[in-house]
Amino acid sequence: MKLNRAALAAILGVSGPMLVITGFWLLGWNPVASYFIALAVMTFGTIVAISGGMSRGRAEQQGLDVDAARFMLTPELYDQGARAEAAFRVDEPTFSRARLLATAETLAARLGAGDLAAIHPFVSDGLFQRLSTQQRMGSPAAEFTVFARLQVKGTMVTDFSVGSQYQSVQLRLTLGDGDEAQTVALSFLRRRLAHTRAFGLAESKCPHCGAPLELSATQRCRFCEAIVNSGAHDWVLVALTPGVETLTRQGDVLDLENVRALDPELSAEELCDRATLTFWRWVEARQSGVQRRLVRVASQEFLEHLELFPAPTGFVTNGGSELRMLRSRAGFDEAHVAVRWAEAWEGEARSHHTVFKLRRPLGKRAPSAMGLSTLRCLGCLAAVTDAESPLCDYCGASLQDAWCLFDVEPYASWSEAATALRKAIGSDWSRAATPAQREAAMSLLVSVAKADGAVPEDERARLDAIADRWQLPPGQLQAMLSATTVPTPLRLPRDLAVSLTQELVQLAFLGDQIEPRERKRLEAIAVGLGMESELSRSLARLTASRLKARS
Repeated sequence: MKLNRAALAAILGVSGPMLVITGFWLLGWNPVASYFIALAVMTFGTIVAISGGMSRGRAEQQGLDVDAARFMLTPELYDQGARAEAAFRVDEPTFSRARLLATAETLAARLGAGDLAAIHPFVSDGLFQRLSTQQRMGSPAAEFTVFARLQVKGTMVTDFSVGSQYQSVQLRLTLGDGDEAQTVALSFLRRRLAHTRAFGLAESKCPHCGAPLELSATQRCRFCEAIVNSGAHDWVLVALTPGVETLTRQGDVLDLENVRALDPELSAEELCDRATLTFWRWVEARQSGVQRRLVRVASQEFLEHLELFPAPTGFVTNGGSELRMLRSRAGFDEAHVAVRWAEAWEGEARSHHTVFKLRRPLGKRAPSAMGLSTLRCLGCLAAVTDAESPLCDYCGASLQDAWCLFDVEPYASWSEAATALRKAIGSDWSRAATPAQREAAMSLLVSVAKADGAVPEDERARLDAIADRWQLPPGQLQAMLSATTVPTPLRLPRDLAVSLTQELVQLAFLGDQIEPRERKRLEAIAVGLGMESELSRSLARLTASRLKARS
């Protein structure tokens, strides 16, 4: 029988103290005859106990060493993984590699059995939608057949990361049988405030209260009513891909801070999972030519203008999603998520990159208890069924208060429009910056105007115009002009920092020349913003423009 490192550590940890106790017993039984035997037993027991403790530490802190040999990692990849885990443990000191791997192996066994009800507590609603849709369409996920046919030969943690809302761990499973071998990548998420416990989904217990977990369509504990696949209490699988890791991530999101200022709990991971869910419902509607699967996750306007024709698609898969835009307009928050996917069309494989646009009414917020269990009513947290009504079956609330699909667009055409919008927003601080950023930026402008001891009329008029354009609260500018403290530069997205630097230079250049104290203040702000080069370019452009005008 082969013992893994964790099991050996446990045996050593128990055997050591027992040997020490045995040594004391021998001394009490016959102090003279057994002295040397007892001393030897006690010494050996102490060494074994210490080794057991060290082994447990190594099993948790340096679990990459065995994986490195098994998966033939290069020293560079080994060091990278060790550094990532060390940084991750700063955020989550209770992280247990062994418990996460146990969860992955339990999930692998259930995937092999192909029982969706047994899988659902372990996976997000987006991934569950994919697995169930593929099964209904007659093309079950490749992972079902892989886990059913092959045995798990090894598990390995390949990456750790910490976002604003979630922790992420990437695993790689090696499966084999004889000469056949395959790898499957798994992406797990968990809320940052969650901590590792001695019980959870791997033991078929509620990860919140520890009660026995009964399988049901609601995915809620019947004792504490916690949503078990939310990611708030235990690791939840969000992506499952043969071969390589598929990341659900946040890219360069347009207008992100403006929306997050109103909803600090907004999560890119939850939005991407919701987009994955709507994508698979859209795929099923597209293939069947029936809107029914979209009624509860799409807007009424989208359904009214949607033309569906049965598509002879034999195979569909998706390869990850990325949040690309957040913005508020016309009474809604909008989220644009780019999804990569592929399909077999009349025997020919085709790849696509499509943007799924979701929206929700302004002011609506998802309860934090939902997390990655996104197919729920915002009013009562009931799981959404397959009924065709846009209202909740239990409380009658509108299901369109949640993020709903309102448009689908190829990425190429979306990207062109987004580029133009980015340029427009980048120069418009009332849309691009949060209220806090606008207030801080205005205080920097005021500090430049006041640097030489007075604020001339032309500079005051310019500040009034900027305050009006940025929609600052009444009286805020006057309070800044009366303040005696010097504000500290803030870090901004590059587009905003460039725009602010140009605004600062134009303010300082209102007179015939820049006063030395104003220039010194400009240089200090530029260093704080990381815009020294942009300051030099802006000064050079304005100087050249003034000289040309005079000539």
